[in-house]
Amino acid sequence: MFYTMTYEEMKAYIANMVKSQGSQGAIAIAPLLYAMADKMFADPETGVVPIVVSIAEVGNKEGTATRYDITTDQQTINEYIDNVTEEKAKARLFIQDGDALIGFTYLEINGTTITGQSIAPDGSYKLYLSKETGTSYFEHDDEVKSIASVTEAEITGYNEMFGATYDPVNNQFTVQIGTVSAQLTPGQMMLTTEEYNKVSNDADYTAMWAYAIAEYICCPPWFEGFAGFKLHSAFYKAEKTIFIDLNAVELSVVTLASAFYGCSRLEQITGILKIASNVPLTDAFKGCAVLHTVKLSGLSSNIDLSDCAQLSVETIEHLIENSIQPGSGTITITVHPDVNNNINNNSSWGNVRALLQEKTYITIQSATA
Repeated sequence: MFYTMTYEEMKAYIANMVKSQGSQGAIAIAPLLYAMADKMFADPETGVVPIVVSIAEVGNKEGTATRYDITTDQQTINEYIDNVTEEKAKARLFIQDGDALIGFTYLEINGTTITGQSIAPDGSYKLYLSKETGTSYFEHDDEVKSIASVTEAEITGYNEMFGATYDPVNNQFTVQIGTVSAQLTPGQMMLTTEEYNKVSNDADYTAMWAYAIAEYICCPPWFEGFAGFKLHSAFYKAEKTIFIDLNAVELSVVTLASAFYGCSRLEQITGILKIASNVPLTDAFKGCAVLHTVKLSGLSSNIDLSDCAQLSVETIEHLIENSIQPGSGTITITVHPDVNNNINNNSSWGNVRALLQEKTYITIQSATA
């Protein structure tokens, strides 16, 4: 469908040619005509009129960026900001550049300003609308990577939640996870945030992050009033997860059965898992083929780590040193043949061998190759 007038032109026509007549009939019908115009130009999916602002024909170029003044009058800008603040979820914001409309996917709204960002094949776009007269602008940067494809709110939020820092050149976040500095895309950070927002109202986290697809999972703060947490199948078959941050120096758990079952890409668990006596450990690390870092404290029963071929010397040393003899009983730790070979023959694993001579109640058993 084609229109002979733009939305702005139609509103101006109603104001100048109808409402300005001043008659009672004209004044009465003007609101109806405005409503009809709104309906005609509304987004068919949301029913909300897109907000369109105009820019100057000539801008000021600095480096790769060109900044343009907003030519839409200040009163209209103020109305737009008020409308968007009231209907944030339905807001649609566009720049009118000749016959073209540029839409903004990311919007930050705080009541007095609107900031929009958009990425296109010819570069990045930023729109800033403010109730402060003369400060609104539109900016086009023809270097695609020079402007963040995420909002300032996301950058700030990821920093506060995960300590992440944003690299606008490479469009990625850097997060320090234990001893590893990980680079994650904005999409991956979004998935991490989704997992971070999963919180139980009690100590039961059974299957909480099962089948998660985030590469990095950071657990939410744990309620200190609980004595121990249930992590039965907590990360079950989170097959794409590489890093798990427990977000605690030491986390007391009352079950680890199948907790990390099937986490085939899991490399590192940050934080200490404190396990009390008789804590179920069945299949806790089944299928964790590339896991190298995990700290368990308080081990007092048998544990099977036979699928974990890459366990570090620090992991095994911490496990043995912080184990507790179950009365006068023994503990059997079943390990992968490669780990067993390191324990017996690797010169850098001397501390582990010394601990085993001290902790005589512990037996290291190699799984069948």
